[in-house]
Amino acid sequence: MKKTFKKNISDVSNLCNIPAEVIFHYIQEEWVFPADKQSLMLDEEDVARIDLINQLKEDFGVNDESVPVILHLVDYLNVLMRNLK
Repeated sequence: MKKTFKKNISDVSNLCNIPAEVIFHYIQEEWVFPADKQSLMLDEEDVARIDLINQLKEDFGVNDESVPVILHLVDYLNVLMRNLK
């Protein structure tokens, strides 16, 4: 049986070592879509996306205007990969 991974923003903030305000910003910008929108619970996919955004911004210097473009391309590649399987 697969365990369900759901964490609140505070837990993800600690896990990813970033302020909760940054995660709220990502959600507000619609870069991250919480698995449970009402209680803002995040799943593994959300955490991976937050990590990706942080890498783009911190390691590669990507600005806020470019983040959605890159995320769209990553999402598109993921769909293509799923379709190829």
